[in-house]
Amino acid sequence: MYKILFKKINKNSNIAVLLGNGPSVDNDFIKLLLSKREKFDLYTVNYFNKNAFSENLMPDYHFISDGNFFDFESVRKKKENKDLLNYLKNKNISTLVPVNHKNSAYPNEFCFNDDECFFFKFYGISQPRFVASNSVAKILRIIKGLDYKYILVSGFDYNYFQNLFVDQDLNLVLKENHSYGKSEWPWNIYFKDYSHALSWFHRDLESFKKISKNNIYMYSEHSIIDFFNRTSLTEMKNIMNSN
Repeated sequence: MYKILFKKINKNSNIAVLLGNGPSVDNDFIKLLLSKREKFDLYTVNYFNKNAFSENLMPDYHFISDGNFFDFESVRKKKENKDLLNYLKNKNISTLVPVNHKNSAYPNEFCFNDDECFFFKFYGISQPRFVASNSVAKILRIIKGLDYKYILVSGFDYNYFQNLFVDQDLNLVLKENHSYGKSEWPWNIYFKDYSHALSWFHRDLESFKKISKNNIYMYSEHSIIDFFNRTSLTEMKNIMNSN
């Protein structure tokens, strides 16, 4: 059963690129990835398919963890989840999903352990996670267990601090800024007030810091993550050319 649930992820390169959907994913970065596509394994998350460049820049593995992505019935999520499903099926992209969502509608399924355990630091697909519930952090923990020489990250901006506001009725509103556009969401469904939200952000960041930073390089002008090495387009190009 163990081997059936946790299939081995096959590497084709010494370099992994992890794309979140934050605003740090800019046009120059995408142009570099497109020009060097054979040099790295590409991992993406969530609604990556909403990016215009997703038609040409196709991932090797796509990561989904939040239960909302498995909702194909509600008015709020039905259309965008079906759009994501069709994208992954049409492009024949392998999908990483939590064990509790095994045998989902998503194609080429690879299961991962999404149990939370902050007391032990496990990397890889079969062990519980020591990071908080953030998609990019979750997949980064898994990628770290695959022994890549370089892990290049962009779109892991975690800029909720800058984008969370209180409206005239004292409701929390998140003004999200993604690589594919902007939107606003009510956040009182998650947090009772701003201080409650800040306590969760602090908890998240403290858990992210546990990820060993050697071989992780982040390309961003927007991220508040300050414990991974920052890199430039030139440095990433040199890494790809040397491998």
